[in-house]
Amino acid sequence: MNCVELTYELPDGVHYRVCTYQPESGPGDKLPVVMLHGFAGSSDSFSHIAPGLNRTVVAVDLLGHGGSTPAADPARYHVERQLDDLTHLLNGIHQAGQGYHLMGYSMGGRLAMRLALRKPAGLKSLAIESSSPGITLKSEREQRRKRDHQLAARIRSNMHTFFAGWNRLPLFQSPDDAPAEVRKHFEELQLKNTPAALAANLEGFGAGNLNPVHQELTALSIPFTAITGSLDAAYTDLWAALRPAISAMQHIVIAGAGHRVHLDKPDAYIQQLNQFLTNAEPSL
Repeated sequence: MNCVELTYELPDGVHYRVCTYQPESGPGDKLPVVMLHGFAGSSDSFSHIAPGLNRTVVAVDLLGHGGSTPAADPARYHVERQLDDLTHLLNGIHQAGQGYHLMGYSMGGRLAMRLALRKPAGLKSLAIESSSPGITLKSEREQRRKRDHQLAARIRSNMHTFFAGWNRLPLFQSPDDAPAEVRKHFEELQLKNTPAALAANLEGFGAGNLNPVHQELTALSIPFTAITGSLDAAYTDLWAALRPAISAMQHIVIAGAGHRVHLDKPDAYIQQLNQFLTNAEPSL
């Protein structure tokens, strides 16, 4: 499945690269799904997922990633500014069709949840993978901000050394049967990013800079799923605890996957995401 690249220019000169994948047989009456990658990824992070979804996939290079503007000013990554950018982009997608689904992984999930809470026109469902609504304690948010500034300094110093250590963290370990070529491709994508942009992203949009949205999610009325890997105990336990309070939500746990579910168990991930998207469309 080939990517068709488009560039969205914003009034302040920032541009976003968007990669659209079209199924060979055509999407039929299926709505497109907009996919937002995680930290240091890009739209290419989903190149192995798109063919199995059998619908139009609109994968976005988030600010400072892939082919989008490598802004070096942390203030440009403020959550409200990125949400304004993506709202502008999504409005264009909605005007071209009946609506769309939204999926975000990790960092992209933080944006996707907050986008959904803006209730943009045309949004039909929300899926997130291995993402958190936020850090509830102010003291813990401050600790996270300090840690992200330290990580940003390490990226500026030597990005290759940083990711060599980053990918060995327990959170990002894959099971032995995960497809090695998929993980290798993702790690190659990380190094195609610009160090100054990744560092600024951590300083301006790290999790410590975001207010939690646990309570706001309870008011969501569109279909909503949180996907986690069974080996990622922290995120699986988090969403299992939140599930009773969010009536629109289902929690999908994929056996044998860690934090990077779409890399560890791509076939199971595609199956579960397809089922969710299909179930979200009957009334459309």
